[in-house]
Formats: sequence, C-alpha cells, structure tokens
Amino acid sequence: MSKESSPATHRRYPLGVLFVHGIGEQPEGDTLLGFGEPIIRFLRRWLAGGNPKRGGELKVERSVLTPSRLRKQVPPHSTVRVRVPDSGCEQVWLWAESWWGGEVQPPAFGRMATWMTTVGAWSILVHFTKHIDHTSTRAPMRLVLYVLALVAWLVLALALQITVIMISILRILPIPAMRRRLADVLLAVTGILGDCYVLIESDLQRAAIVDKTRDALQWVSDQCESVMVIAHSQGAAVAHMALREHGPDNVRMLFTFGSGLGKLEELLRLRDFNIARQAAQLTPVFFLLLAAFVHVAFFEERTDATEIALWMLGVTTFFAAIWLVVGAQAHWEWVEQWLPKLKLGGKDFRWLDVFATRDPVPNGALSPRLTPIATETKPIRNLASVFGDHTAYWQNRTEFVPIVAKEMARCAGLVLFDPKDLGIEEAATAHHRHVTVLSLTSWSCAAAVALAVRLHTTVVGTLGENAQRGLEGLGGLFAKGLQVLFTVVGWFVRDGHGDAAVIGHTQQVVLGTLIAILVIPSWRRVYQMMWQAWDESTIDHVTVGRRVEAPLEVAFWTIVGSAPLIFVIAWPWLRHIVIGKMVALAWSAIMIALACSIIWSIIQAVARQSGRRHSPKSE
Repeated sequence: MSKESSPATHRRYPLGVLFVHGIGEQPEGDTLLGFGEPIIRFLRRWLAGGNPKRGGELKVERSVLTPSRLRKQVPPHSTVRVRVPDSGCEQVWLWAESWWGGEVQPPAFGRMATWMTTVGAWSILVHFTKHIDHTSTRAPMRLVLYVLALVAWLVLALALQITVIMISILRILPIPAMRRRLADVLLAVTGILGDCYVLIESDLQRAAIVDKTRDALQWVSDQCESVMVIAHSQGAAVAHMALREHGPDNVRMLFTFGSGLGKLEELLRLRDFNIARQAAQLTPVFFLLLAAFVHVAFFEERTDATEIALWMLGVTTFFAAIWLVVGAQAHWEWVEQWLPKLKLGGKDFRWLDVFATRDPVPNGALSPRLTPIATETKPIRNLASVFGDHTAYWQNRTEFVPIVAKEMARCAGLVLFDPKDLGIEEAATAHHRHVTVLSLTSWSCAAAVALAVRLHTTVVGTLGENAQRGLEGLGGLFAKGLQVLFTVVGWFVRDGHGDAAVIGHTQQVVLGTLIAILVIPSWRRVYQMMWQAWDESTIDHVTVGRRVEAPLEVAFWTIVGSAPLIFVIAWPWLRHIVIGKMVALAWSAIMIALACSIIWSIIQAVARQSGRRHSPKSE
C-alpha cells in the first residue's frame, strides 16, 4: 500500500467506506443497499437512544445507486451525515460500492464441469480435514475424525459428481422444453460459481476484477481522510489483492467477513503443489474404483474371478483413500508455509477478520494452527447453520452490525460508543443464547417428523391418503408427480414385500411424511421471523437502557419453537379434541397465537419494569 493519494486539502470527508461484494449476480448498487441499510438502521436507533430530543441523528444526504445508467464514471455511492448526541459533533461519511460482478464473463459449462469434478471435489476433502490435526492431540481420535471426514467427503463429492454428470447428459438431449429449463439452471450456476472459477482460472478476468476494485478504492481515497474497506466472501480476496500493491496511503482498515480469501488462495496456488494437484486430477478415478467395487460386491454373481476382482478393487480403493487423506494432511502443512505472506502491513493499518462459527466458506480462522494473519480475528454466531450462516451476517443485527458500526466510528475518530458501557457486549451474549435456542428448536422440529412417522404411522398414512385424493383431484402435474413418487416407492417396497395392500399403505405413509416435512419447515419459517424480532429487541433495549432480556424469555421461545414436537408427543390426548373438527383446530391455533402474544406482552412489560441501567442513555 504505497501509492500516494491526492493532497489532503482535497479530501472533503473524514471517513470513506468501500463495500466489496462476494460471488453472485448482484446488480449495480445492490451491495451499497445490502451493506448500508442495516448500518443505517442500527446507528439511527443508537444515536437517538429512544429519545429524539437527544440530538443524535443519521441522515442520508445523497445517493447514486446506478451511475452507469447516468453515464457517470463513478462507483455507486452515498453520503451520510452523522451527528453525535449531546456533544453535537458532526461528520459526513462517504460510502461507495466496488461493483466488480460486471467484469465477469460466464465460463463455458463444459470447462467448469471438469473443474468441479476435480478441483471442486478435492476442495471438499480439504475443507473437512482443515482442523483435524489441531482439534485433538490423540492419534486414535484423529484417526476417527479422518474416517468421518472421508465418509462425509464421499457423500458430498459423489453427489457433486453425479449432479455434474446428469446435467451434462441432459444438455445433449434433443428435448426443447427441457433444454430451455436447463439453460436457466446452468445460467444461474455459472453466474454464481463462475465468479469463483474465473478468479482462479482466468488471469485476465482476475486482473480486470481487481483493477475495478482498485479504481473504486482510489476514487474514495481521493476524497476522504481515512478509508475503510468492508468485504464479504470472495470480495475479501478481491479487496486483499487490491491492497497488496499500489494501495492508497490513507486506507486505515480492511474489514473482512465470511472471507473466501483462504480458499481462493489455496486453489490459486494448487498448481504449485504437486501432491494436491495430482489428487484433484485423480479424484474421478477414485470414484470409478469405488463404483466398480460396489458393482462387483453387490450386483455380480460370486465366482472365483469376481472374488479376486473384489479383493483387488477393495485393496486399491483402500490405499487410494489413504493416499487422499495423506494428501489432504500434506495440503494443510503446505498452506501454513505460505499463509504468512498474506499479512498486510502499513502505518496505522488494521485488518479485522470476522467469521461465523458455522460458515463453511471461511471454515474458521484463516490459519488452522491459528497463526496470526489478520491483525485481529473475531468469531461470531449468526444462525448456527452450515446452510444459512454465510448469507446471514447482515441479518445478525445484534452482534455483527454493531461490530461494523464500532469499527467505522473508530476509523472516523468519532466517539459514538462509551467504552465503559457494556450494553452491546451483553446484547451479543444474549444473542448467543438466542442462537442456541434456535439450534435446539431446529433439532426438535426434525425429531417431530421422525416421531410422527414412528409413533403415529396410521395418522400419517391417513394424512397421505387425504393428500393423495386431493392431488389426484387437481390432476395435471400434481397427479403426474404423485404417480412418479408412488412408482419409485413401489419399486423399493416390492423387493421386500409383494402385498399390494402393504405397498399402498407404504406409499401413503411416504406421502404423509412428505406433507409433514413441508408443513413443519413452513412453521419453522414463521418461527424464525418471530425469533429474529425477539433477537433484535435485545439491541433495541440496549439503546434505551433497559435490561437486555427478561428471565422467562429464553424458556418461552424454546417452548414456542418446539411446538411441533410437543404437538406430536401430545397427539394421543389432543386427537380426541381436534380430530375431524377443523373449525375447532383453526380456532385453537388462533387462540394459541393470541395467548402467545399476551404472554409476550407480559414478558415485555416485566422487562420494562425490571429496572433501568444506572446510566440510561435516555436521560
């Protein structure tokens, strides 16, 4: 970061913030909205502190979201005026977006498919083995963890291989309707994964992407005294590349979250590491060996020749698996050798790397040995979900958004937060408890489906029978889909039992189970919206000096989230009341919702009366 910026006299803003998006097909201005709006909402509530007369204010003065449509050679940007409460100190901040997605040309699916079945499959294995050598010092436990990692890799990598092969086959079928729908799917896949692919495989496009971000950074730097870069996912890698050389001298901070820098650097340097490169290239061969072993073991008549073939394939597959595990272990030893080269230096420069504990993209800290690469590394909790954590950072308005706001104020030299006030830390601790509740209730919903099938098979079968009549009555695609489902179920059941009545009952139980699996996630979605409001209320309480949460709140929301499981367990007592009485059931649901609202209001009232802080912000 040595390039000189414009003279300080031309810098109109104390702070400039550059937002850098990750992979995907974000339209121009979308990142500025997606990153900026949660910060605005939080700071506006924090500055007002529940009392508009305090004088704190945040106001968006100007915003240009799509400058390319206006034929302006500037990035999307906004100016935000911040007035500190009580003191009346004011600053105007410049926020801008580095929109590099427009520089990506979607790659041909054939080349990307080859990459996914080799390098993509290998990256899944190294993902699972990243922390094994450092989570346990006992060799037997490490061995167990490596076996579990290998099994998980087999499942996911095999699913990836099959998906790619199926899509490749369907692409060549002369069915116009199917090809049109498949084209939409391929466009979405190449639009998302293609960004990652070109960053790794295309030197020209990678240079164009980094230059686009560097230009936006320079534009912000020329107008601001201090600059902060906030980057997500693969955008963290792009921002890091832009700052390695020729960076402006007034960049004070790189804030990365859900960073894909580690994975991208691993794949970029893969060509220089022979063991990993060879393992990636031979991954499809391993699956061919495994497929041949399974075919001989379960689908061929046993003869002397097949026994010999089985032993040969088994031994070859076993040693191939060992070689893959050893290669993954060597991969991380090699990674630790070059990771320190990613450190960024400079006078008064900080790099804060934030990651959610279940986010699969960063997969923990940059270094598996916790070698310090960033200036500071901070783990947080989003939703405790492997599937949801990577995209849920800005939804985490209780823990993550306050961290961003604090760092922005720090870079601007503006005192917005009292170091002695531990309210935000208390809210983050409460958020961790709330996430635990969300995780537990997720498992309770899964248990509800399993117990419903195990304890109430007849009821589930009746539900499936009623659903069957409804779908057959609708006809069209519904009836065809039902026929396909019953054909598949019948095909599996006939191998073990030929009774038509048993097959029909099993088909209805499967359909009923699918209905339950659809209904419970729908309830789950509604509950998650209520949970989000509850979680965000803790930070609202902090801004006005109330207690973060009442003692009964955690128990209340745990019970509400576990409602499907409670309903399944209590069904033998409830069925005499509600079965066959849909009106009564609907009325019961309304009354339960009303009761929940009343109880929640009581809890909130107790929280309001439970005493304010010793130094409330509203005074």
